[in-house]
Amino acid sequence: MSERCLGQMSFADRLVAEAAGGNAVLEKILAFVDWKPVAELVGEVRGGVMGAPGYPALMMFKVLLLQRWYGLSDPAMEETLKDRLSFRHFAGMALTEAVPDHCSIWRFRQTLGTGLAERLFAEIGRQIETKDWGQCEDRGCASGHRTTKNLFCLADWNEWRLAGRRRPLQA
Repeated sequence: MSERCLGQMSFADRLVAEAAGGNAVLEKILAFVDWKPVAELVGEVRGGVMGAPGYPALMMFKVLLLQRWYGLSDPAMEETLKDRLSFRHFAGMALTEAVPDHCSIWRFRQTLGTGLAERLFAEIGRQIETKDWGQCEDRGCASGHRTTKNLFCLADWNEWRLAGRRRPLQA
């Protein structure tokens, strides 16, 4: 199945983002993680042959990360993407792009499965080891109620994915 072709951020996106401010933690995570190897791994996820083109896999993976970090249900994630600029920016969605509906979010999470999730988190873990995530924490990447090490915890991901829980990560 083909993927939707999402355009780059427009001048209006940049102006609105600057005026509204941003989420410092999400900005630091965006800058810290090299998303290219993650995109290559998650690019293995493809939708079915029928229906409209799917959303880009990396964008959907980032949506799942946001959903997990903020303890949102699938419908709440859909609604939050509609009105939180920092979430749209983190996921790579322009203001003019339609957000994935809650069914698309659920289907992507189920398609991702545990095997690919393990490889994705191993890649992010490798980057944390290589780039010294501790220095990033010292500079304030983590907020008070969670640590950045928990942001990419595979065991917690599996518990949430398999049990369907919608609770925020705890430190």
